[in-house]
Amino acid sequence: WGFDPAKIRIPVQIWHGTDDVNFSPALAEKLAARIPRASLRLMENEGHFSLPIHHASAILAALRRAC
Repeated sequence: WGFDPAKIRIPVQIWHGTDDVNFSPALAEKLAARIPRASLRLMENEGHFSLPIHHASAILAALRRAC
C-alpha cells in the first residue's frame, strides 16, 4: 500500500464478511491487529459484496457516530 498500517493514528472500523472469498477474514483480523485503534466487525454469512448491501444503514450509522 505504500504505508505501514501500524502508523495509522485515527480510529478505524473494519467491517468484513465471514464468507468473503476475495479478502479472507483471517487477513482482515491481521490488518485490524496491526492498526492501533482499529475495531473489526466480522459479519456472519456475508461476502465481499453482500456485506455493504445488507448492512449499509449500520455502517453509515457507525460513521455518523464516529464524526
